[in-house]
Amino acid sequence: MNAIWNRSVLERPPYATWQIGPLDAKKKGVDVTRFEAALTTAVHDLESMSDLHVNAAVLSRLIYRMKSKFRNDKGLKYMIKLNKALLNYYNMSLMKEYATLRSDLQTDDGRYVLPSRQILEYVLVRTQGFGKLMARMEEISRHASHFLRARIKLGHAWTVALVAYATTSRIWFHVRSVIKKCCKWYDELYRCAEQFQYVGAKPWLPTDQSLPRNLKSWLCLDWLDTDTTSKRKSQTWQRIFGEPAIECNDTETTFVIPDEETGGSRLTEVGVASTSNELEDKPVSNNDVGEVIDREAFERSLPSNDRSITTKRKHTDTNERGSLKEPKRKKKKKNRK
Repeated sequence: MNAIWNRSVLERPPYATWQIGPLDAKKKGVDVTRFEAALTTAVHDLESMSDLHVNAAVLSRLIYRMKSKFRNDKGLKYMIKLNKALLNYYNMSLMKEYATLRSDLQTDDGRYVLPSRQILEYVLVRTQGFGKLMARMEEISRHASHFLRARIKLGHAWTVALVAYATTSRIWFHVRSVIKKCCKWYDELYRCAEQFQYVGAKPWLPTDQSLPRNLKSWLCLDWLDTDTTSKRKSQTWQRIFGEPAIECNDTETTFVIPDEETGGSRLTEVGVASTSNELEDKPVSNNDVGEVIDREAFERSLPSNDRSITTKRKHTDTNERGSLKEPKRKKKKKNRK
Protein backbone atom coordinates (compact mmCIF):
# COMPACT_ATOMS: atom_id res chain seq x y z
CA MET A 1 0.00 0.00 0.00
CA ASN A 2 1.13 3.53 -0.82
CA ALA A 3 -0.74 5.08 2.09
CA ILE A 4 1.48 7.39 4.07
CA TRP A 5 0.31 6.00 7.41
CA ASN A 6 1.42 2.48 6.40
CA ARG A 7 5.08 3.36 5.87
CA SER A 8 7.50 1.95 8.41
CA VAL A 9 10.04 4.72 7.78
CA LEU A 10 8.55 8.19 7.46
CA GLU A 11 10.61 11.29 6.83
CA ARG A 12 10.11 13.93 9.48
CA PRO A 13 9.40 17.50 8.30
CA PRO A 14 11.99 20.18 9.08
CA TYR A 15 11.84 21.77 12.49
CA ALA A 16 10.02 25.12 12.35
CA THR A 17 8.10 27.23 14.84
CA TRP A 18 5.87 30.28 14.82
CA GLN A 19 4.88 32.78 17.50
CA ILE A 20 1.57 34.24 18.55
CA GLY A 21 0.42 36.45 21.42
CA PRO A 22 -2.24 35.46 23.94
CA LEU A 23 -4.78 37.99 22.61
CA ASP A 24 -4.24 36.97 18.99
CA ALA A 25 -4.46 33.31 19.97
CA LYS A 26 -7.79 33.95 21.63
CA LYS A 27 -9.12 35.80 18.56
CA LYS A 28 -8.01 33.11 16.11
CA GLY A 29 -9.21 30.26 18.30
CA VAL A 30 -5.77 28.79 19.06
CA ASP A 31 -6.30 26.99 22.37
CA VAL A 32 -2.76 26.52 23.70
CA THR A 33 -3.97 25.13 27.03
CA ARG A 34 -5.96 22.42 25.31
CA PHE A 35 -3.03 21.59 23.05
CA GLU A 36 -0.68 21.22 26.01
CA ALA A 37 -3.19 19.08 27.93
CA ALA A 38 -3.63 16.76 24.94
CA LEU A 39 0.14 16.25 24.64
CA THR A 40 0.53 15.66 28.38
CA THR A 41 -2.26 13.07 28.36
CA ALA A 42 -0.77 11.24 25.39
CA VAL A 43 2.71 11.11 26.93
CA HIS A 44 1.31 9.92 30.25
CA ASP A 45 -0.72 7.15 28.60
CA LEU A 46 2.22 5.98 26.51
CA GLU A 47 4.49 5.90 29.55
CA SER A 48 2.00 3.78 31.53
CA MET A 49 2.08 0.81 29.15
CA SER A 50 4.49 -1.28 31.20
CA ASP A 51 1.97 -4.14 31.57
CA LEU A 52 1.78 -4.52 27.80
CA HIS A 53 5.58 -4.59 27.58
CA VAL A 54 5.80 -7.31 30.24
CA ASN A 55 3.26 -9.48 28.42
CA ALA A 56 5.09 -8.92 25.14
CA ALA A 57 8.31 -10.18 26.75
CA VAL A 58 6.48 -13.24 28.10
CA LEU A 59 5.03 -13.88 24.63
CA SER A 60 8.47 -13.92 22.99
CA ARG A 61 9.75 -16.45 25.55
CA LEU A 62 6.70 -18.65 25.07
CA ILE A 63 7.29 -18.66 21.32
CA TYR A 64 10.89 -19.77 21.91
CA ARG A 65 9.66 -22.64 24.08
CA MET A 66 6.78 -23.74 21.84
CA LYS A 67 8.34 -23.36 18.39
CA SER A 68 9.68 -26.93 18.31
CA LYS A 69 6.81 -28.99 19.71
CA PHE A 70 3.97 -26.80 18.38
CA ARG A 71 5.56 -25.87 15.05
CA ASN A 72 2.40 -26.73 13.07
CA ASP A 73 -0.08 -25.26 15.55
CA LYS A 74 -2.24 -22.38 14.31
CA GLY A 75 -2.21 -20.75 17.70
CA LEU A 76 1.60 -20.55 17.62
CA LYS A 77 1.54 -19.06 14.12
CA TYR A 78 -0.75 -16.28 15.28
CA MET A 79 1.48 -15.76 18.30
CA ILE A 80 4.45 -15.23 15.94
CA LYS A 81 2.42 -12.69 13.95
CA LEU A 82 1.50 -10.92 17.17
CA ASN A 83 5.15 -10.79 18.20
CA LYS A 84 6.10 -9.18 14.87
CA ALA A 85 3.38 -6.57 15.32
CA LEU A 86 4.70 -5.80 18.80
CA LEU A 87 8.20 -5.34 17.38
CA ASN A 88 6.80 -2.85 14.86
CA TYR A 89 5.16 -1.02 17.74
CA TYR A 90 8.51 -0.77 19.55
CA ASN A 91 10.20 0.58 16.42
CA MET A 92 7.59 3.33 15.98
CA SER A 93 8.59 5.07 19.24
CA LEU A 94 5.46 7.21 19.24
CA MET A 95 6.11 8.43 22.77
CA LYS A 96 9.31 10.11 21.56
CA GLU A 97 7.33 12.00 18.92
CA TYR A 98 4.81 13.32 21.44
CA ALA A 99 7.55 14.22 23.93
CA THR A 100 9.41 16.17 21.22
CA LEU A 101 6.22 17.94 20.24
CA ARG A 102 5.57 18.93 23.83
CA SER A 103 9.11 20.27 24.21
CA ASP A 104 8.55 22.54 21.19
CA LEU A 105 5.78 24.33 23.09
CA GLN A 106 7.49 27.27 24.81
CA THR A 107 6.85 30.85 25.96
CA ASP A 108 9.12 33.75 24.95
CA ASP A 109 8.47 37.31 26.22
CA GLY A 110 4.81 36.63 26.84
CA ARG A 111 4.30 35.06 23.41
CA TYR A 112 3.64 31.42 22.63
CA VAL A 113 6.23 29.57 20.55
CA LEU A 114 4.28 26.82 18.78
CA PRO A 115 5.38 24.07 16.36
CA SER A 116 4.38 24.32 12.74
CA ARG A 117 1.34 22.62 11.28
CA GLN A 118 3.58 20.32 9.24
CA ILE A 119 4.95 18.77 12.44
CA LEU A 120 1.44 18.29 13.80
CA GLU A 121 0.38 16.56 10.59
CA TYR A 122 3.41 14.29 10.86
CA VAL A 123 2.46 13.30 14.43
CA LEU A 124 -1.15 12.78 13.37
CA VAL A 125 -0.06 10.43 10.59
CA ARG A 126 2.10 8.48 13.02
CA THR A 127 -0.84 8.28 15.43
CA GLN A 128 -3.07 7.06 12.61
CA GLY A 129 -0.61 4.28 11.78
CA PHE A 130 -0.27 3.47 15.47
CA GLY A 131 -4.03 3.03 15.81
CA LYS A 132 -4.19 0.79 12.75
CA LEU A 133 -1.32 -1.32 14.07
CA MET A 134 -3.07 -1.70 17.42
CA ALA A 135 -6.28 -2.75 15.65
CA ARG A 136 -4.28 -5.40 13.80
CA MET A 137 -2.78 -6.61 17.09
CA GLU A 138 -6.25 -6.83 18.62
CA GLU A 139 -7.44 -9.04 15.76
CA ILE A 140 -4.37 -11.32 15.82
CA SER A 141 -4.48 -11.78 19.59
CA ARG A 142 -8.17 -12.68 19.38
CA HIS A 143 -7.49 -15.37 16.77
CA ALA A 144 -4.53 -16.72 18.74
CA SER A 145 -6.64 -16.94 21.90
CA HIS A 146 -9.34 -18.80 19.97
CA PHE A 147 -6.99 -21.59 18.83
CA LEU A 148 -5.25 -21.82 22.20
CA ARG A 149 -8.59 -22.16 23.94
CA ALA A 150 -9.52 -24.99 21.57
CA ARG A 151 -6.29 -26.79 22.51
CA ILE A 152 -7.11 -26.40 26.21
CA LYS A 153 -10.53 -27.97 25.61
CA LEU A 154 -8.88 -30.92 23.85
CA GLY A 155 -6.58 -31.43 26.83
CA HIS A 156 -3.40 -31.82 24.77
CA ALA A 157 -0.47 -29.96 26.38
CA TRP A 158 -3.00 -27.81 28.15
CA THR A 159 -0.54 -26.47 30.75
CA VAL A 160 1.61 -24.62 28.21
CA ALA A 161 -1.45 -23.65 26.18
CA LEU A 162 -3.07 -22.18 29.29
CA VAL A 163 -0.10 -19.86 29.95
CA ALA A 164 -0.05 -18.79 26.29
CA TYR A 165 -3.82 -18.25 26.33
CA ALA A 166 -3.55 -16.05 29.42
CA THR A 167 -0.75 -14.00 27.82
CA THR A 168 -2.57 -13.39 24.53
CA SER A 169 -5.76 -12.52 26.43
CA ARG A 170 -3.96 -9.90 28.51
CA ILE A 171 -2.38 -8.42 25.38
CA TRP A 172 -5.82 -8.31 23.75
CA PHE A 173 -7.24 -6.47 26.77
CA HIS A 174 -4.41 -3.91 26.93
CA VAL A 175 -4.50 -3.28 23.18
CA ARG A 176 -8.20 -2.50 23.30
CA SER A 177 -7.64 0.05 26.02
CA VAL A 178 -4.78 1.65 24.05
CA ILE A 179 -6.93 1.94 20.91
CA LYS A 180 -9.62 3.87 22.79
CA LYS A 181 -7.00 6.22 24.22
CA CYS A 182 -5.38 6.64 20.79
CA CYS A 183 -8.67 7.82 19.30
CA LYS A 184 -8.89 10.51 21.98
CA TRP A 185 -5.30 11.69 21.31
CA TYR A 186 -5.97 11.95 17.61
CA ASP A 187 -9.26 13.83 17.96
CA GLU A 188 -7.80 16.40 20.36
CA LEU A 189 -4.67 16.94 18.28
CA TYR A 190 -6.64 17.20 15.04
CA ARG A 191 -8.86 19.94 16.45
CA CYS A 192 -5.81 21.89 17.58
CA ALA A 193 -4.00 21.42 14.26
CA GLU A 194 -6.80 23.10 12.31
CA GLN A 195 -5.91 26.45 13.95
CA PHE A 196 -2.13 26.16 13.53
CA GLN A 197 -0.19 27.84 10.73
CA TYR A 198 2.01 26.40 8.02
CA VAL A 199 5.62 27.53 8.14
CA GLY A 200 6.96 27.53 4.61
CA ALA A 201 5.37 27.45 1.19
CA LYS A 202 5.31 23.68 0.73
CA PRO A 203 2.93 21.57 2.88
CA TRP A 204 4.26 18.30 4.21
CA LEU A 205 1.20 16.11 3.54
CA PRO A 206 0.84 14.92 -0.10
CA THR A 207 -2.00 16.41 -2.10
CA ASP A 208 -3.55 13.03 -2.98
CA GLN A 209 -3.89 12.04 0.68
CA SER A 210 -5.72 13.54 3.61
CA LEU A 211 -6.15 12.97 7.31
CA PRO A 212 -9.43 11.52 8.63
CA ARG A 213 -11.41 13.82 10.86
CA ASN A 214 -12.39 11.01 13.23
CA LEU A 215 -10.02 8.12 13.86
CA LYS A 216 -12.75 5.97 15.43
CA SER A 217 -14.88 6.00 12.29
CA TRP A 218 -11.80 5.44 10.11
CA LEU A 219 -10.78 2.32 12.04
CA CYS A 220 -14.38 1.04 11.74
CA LEU A 221 -14.36 -1.16 14.84
CA ASP A 222 -17.75 -2.14 16.22
CA TRP A 223 -16.62 -2.66 19.80
CA LEU A 224 -15.39 0.95 20.10
CA ASP A 225 -18.98 2.13 20.53
CA THR A 226 -19.74 -0.27 23.38
CA ASP A 227 -20.30 1.29 26.78
CA THR A 228 -17.82 0.03 29.37
CA THR A 229 -18.58 2.30 32.30
CA SER A 230 -17.49 1.65 35.83
CA LYS A 231 -21.12 1.19 36.87
CA ARG A 232 -21.53 -1.81 34.60
CA LYS A 233 -18.24 -3.25 35.81
CA SER A 234 -19.29 -2.91 39.43
CA GLN A 235 -22.63 -4.55 38.70
CA THR A 236 -20.91 -7.47 36.99
CA TRP A 237 -18.47 -7.85 39.86
CA GLN A 238 -21.32 -7.79 42.39
CA ARG A 239 -23.31 -10.33 40.40
CA ILE A 240 -20.40 -12.79 40.20
CA PHE A 241 -18.66 -12.39 43.54
CA GLY A 242 -21.18 -10.58 45.74
CA GLU A 243 -23.29 -12.35 48.34
CA PRO A 244 -27.06 -11.82 48.31
CA ALA A 245 -28.12 -9.20 50.84
CA ILE A 246 -30.36 -10.58 53.57
CA GLU A 247 -32.64 -8.05 55.20
CA CYS A 248 -33.65 -8.78 58.78
CA ASN A 249 -37.13 -7.53 59.59
CA ASP A 250 -38.56 -8.09 63.06
CA THR A 251 -42.04 -6.96 62.12
CA GLU A 252 -44.78 -9.51 61.63
CA THR A 253 -45.63 -10.50 58.08
CA THR A 254 -49.01 -11.72 56.93
CA PHE A 255 -49.38 -14.24 54.12
CA VAL A 256 -52.53 -14.48 52.04
CA ILE A 257 -53.29 -18.13 51.20
CA PRO A 258 -56.05 -19.10 48.76
CA ASP A 259 -59.09 -20.99 50.08
CA GLU A 260 -58.34 -23.99 47.85
CA GLU A 261 -54.99 -24.56 49.51
CA THR A 262 -56.33 -24.01 53.04
CA GLY A 263 -59.24 -26.43 52.72
CA GLY A 264 -57.33 -29.45 54.03
CA SER A 265 -55.30 -27.49 56.55
CA ARG A 266 -58.28 -26.17 58.49
CA LEU A 267 -58.73 -29.55 60.15
CA THR A 268 -55.36 -29.31 61.86
CA GLU A 269 -55.56 -25.69 62.98
CA VAL A 270 -56.76 -26.61 66.48
CA GLY A 271 -54.03 -29.20 67.00
CA VAL A 272 -51.30 -26.87 65.79
CA ALA A 273 -52.57 -24.06 68.00
CA SER A 274 -52.60 -26.24 71.12
CA THR A 275 -49.10 -27.53 70.39
CA SER A 276 -47.77 -24.03 69.92
CA ASN A 277 -49.33 -22.94 73.21
CA GLU A 278 -47.68 -25.81 75.05
CA LEU A 279 -44.31 -24.93 73.53
CA GLU A 280 -44.71 -21.31 74.56
CA ASP A 281 -45.49 -22.25 78.19
CA LYS A 282 -42.35 -24.35 78.58
CA PRO A 283 -39.21 -22.42 79.45
CA VAL A 284 -36.47 -22.55 76.85
CA SER A 285 -33.16 -23.96 78.08
CA ASN A 286 -29.96 -24.84 76.27
CA ASN A 287 -28.84 -27.40 78.90
CA ASP A 288 -29.67 -31.01 78.01
CA VAL A 289 -30.44 -32.48 81.47
CA GLY A 290 -31.67 -35.87 80.24
CA GLU A 291 -34.09 -38.33 81.86
CA VAL A 292 -33.48 -41.47 83.92
CA ILE A 293 -35.16 -44.58 82.43
CA ASP A 294 -35.19 -48.27 83.29
CA ARG A 295 -33.16 -50.47 80.94
CA GLU A 296 -35.62 -53.38 81.15
CA ALA A 297 -38.53 -51.09 80.41
CA PHE A 298 -36.61 -49.65 77.44
CA GLU A 299 -35.92 -53.13 76.03
CA ARG A 300 -39.57 -54.11 76.45
CA SER A 301 -40.62 -50.98 74.59
CA LEU A 302 -38.62 -52.05 71.55
CA PRO A 303 -40.59 -53.96 68.88
CA SER A 304 -40.13 -57.71 69.04
CA ASN A 305 -39.40 -57.98 65.30
CA ASP A 306 -36.14 -56.04 65.61
CA ARG A 307 -34.76 -58.33 68.29
CA SER A 308 -35.66 -61.48 66.33
CA ILE A 309 -34.10 -60.07 63.20
CA THR A 310 -30.86 -59.27 64.95
CA THR A 311 -30.58 -62.71 66.50
CA LYS A 312 -31.56 -64.34 63.26
CA ARG A 313 -28.92 -62.44 61.35
CA LYS A 314 -26.33 -63.48 63.85
CA HIS A 315 -27.09 -67.16 63.41
CA THR A 316 -27.51 -66.95 59.67
CA ASP A 317 -24.15 -65.30 59.30
CA THR A 318 -22.43 -68.11 61.11
CA ASN A 319 -24.28 -70.72 59.08
CA GLU A 320 -23.56 -68.96 55.81
CA ARG A 321 -19.89 -68.78 56.61
CA GLY A 322 -19.84 -72.49 57.23
CA SER A 323 -21.75 -73.24 54.04
CA LEU A 324 -19.51 -71.04 51.95
CA LYS A 325 -16.46 -73.00 52.93
CA GLU A 326 -15.81 -75.72 50.43
CA PRO A 327 -14.91 -79.12 51.82
CA LYS A 328 -11.27 -79.75 51.58
CA ARG A 329 -10.35 -82.72 49.56
CA LYS A 330 -8.04 -85.05 51.31
CA LYS A 331 -5.15 -86.11 49.26
CA LYS A 332 -4.72 -89.79 49.24
CA LYS A 333 -1.28 -90.88 49.91
CA LYS A 334 -0.04 -93.54 47.64
CA ASN A 335 1.50 -96.40 49.49
CA ARG A 336 4.76 -97.37 48.06
CA LYS A 337 4.97 -100.98 47.36
